[in-house]
Amino acid sequence: MKIKLFLATLITIFFSTTLFAEKLNLDLEKSQISWVGKKVVDKHDGTLAIKSGFVEVEDDKIIGGEFVLDLANGIVCKDIESPTYNKKLVDHLKSEDFFFTEKHPEGKFVLKGANPRPEKDVFTIVGDLTLRGITNLVSFPAKVTKSENGTYLASATTEIDRTNWDLKYNSGKFFDPAQLGDKLILNEIEVGIELVTK
Repeated sequence: MKIKLFLATLITIFFSTTLFAEKLNLDLEKSQISWVGKKVVDKHDGTLAIKSGFVEVEDDKIIGGEFVLDLANGIVCKDIESPTYNKKLVDHLKSEDFFFTEKHPEGKFVLKGANPRPEKDVFTIVGDLTLRGITNLVSFPAKVTKSENGTYLASATTEIDRTNWDLKYNSGKFFDPAQLGDKLILNEIEVGIELVTK
């Protein structure tokens, strides 16, 4: 009798967690990642396409999600007008010096939690970011709101240290800054996030 009661309890818990958790796909046309990479005397900015993604929502709270980044085809530079030099920069970002997209065409962010903060509609987002086959835990504040039609909007600005994912090119952490001079590239990449669910 106790075994039957135990099994019934497990089944109840399983269905209560799976029936009420809702999976919402991203609206890829409205969602995007922006980036800013800085040198000593210059900087470049652009966007990165999201290939696919979803969030899991339970009781109007985001409890999980996964986002695939299109590094092979989705890197865009917005500040260089010359098509020749624009392509040169993008190709360099896709090379082994940076994201090495021939071997690692995609990046991934797996959302592990969204913890409420004192500010209204602001949460600490925690998750695993994978680039170049290397996974690191990252966290950052994000504003998450729900519209009247049931879609969710999340926006955030944060920085990541690129060297944690083996992006060492012209980094003062691994090369002599004095020898690099104005070719030194800062380790911190500014990342802007705009996610909209369907």
